[in-house]
Amino acid sequence: MEKKHNILEKAFLIFECLGEENEAISLDDVSKKTGLSKSTSFRILNQLVDMHYIDKFKNAYQMSMKFFSLAKTVFHNKRDIQEIVQRYMIELRDTYNETVNFAIWDNKHAIFFACQPSRHVFRIENKIGQTLPLHSMAIGKSIAAYLPRETVKEVLERDGMLKKTKNTITNLKDYFKEIQRIKKRGYAADNEECYEGVRCVAVPVFSSGNVIFGGLSISGPATRITHERILQMQKDLQISAYHISFELSSFNIESGKSLRMNNTNIKDRLDSI
Repeated sequence: MEKKHNILEKAFLIFECLGEENEAISLDDVSKKTGLSKSTSFRILNQLVDMHYIDKFKNAYQMSMKFFSLAKTVFHNKRDIQEIVQRYMIELRDTYNETVNFAIWDNKHAIFFACQPSRHVFRIENKIGQTLPLHSMAIGKSIAAYLPRETVKEVLERDGMLKKTKNTITNLKDYFKEIQRIKKRGYAADNEECYEGVRCVAVPVFSSGNVIFGGLSISGPATRITHERILQMQKDLQISAYHISFELSSFNIESGKSLRMNNTNIKDRLDSI
């Protein structure tokens, strides 16, 4: 049975569905992925086609360039953040020649905001604007560690804890144990938990008032991201995260409403490295 949503919620369910796809998808797929009936999906899709926010190719649908032009405006308005984080991301990428990612927390999702890909032929790249799982990616776990427990629980119950690999944490009890370990050591690791053969290490980034803003990570093939290398990477990530956090605080940039935390300041953790 179709869940009860108002028309605006239904339209955005469709936008989110199409935004997660790299190619045009059918009406049947839209209906299955959104939980909306075929008739509802068809009606809304065609209204959005008429408004030029969605393109229709035969019997398949895809986000249009008009929609992406709006998204480009949003990212342009976030230029201050881009300018702050890119300097440190490039430095980390050049130091380790692995992909560096930056994600922001928008009070409901963690979203990839910037990426500096490795120059290796075999590398890990994430799609800008894509939401990321809190349970299986290091960068997601680094953000979740400094969110209220109830917020994390709500997100995981809403999105689920899909078993992506044999190493994925798929229950709340084990996940919150992992979160406590992350807070104690100051960084998160993803040991082939999201993708087979891929490791990642990440640290939190804060804005003014020591509020969680996002996460900074380095990811690459497990053959190159060894456990010994992770130990060095996390130190450089924490130093970069501290500088980014300081600059975000200077600009008084925050991600949505304040989420105050009862953790030690990142500067105190860095002093102990």
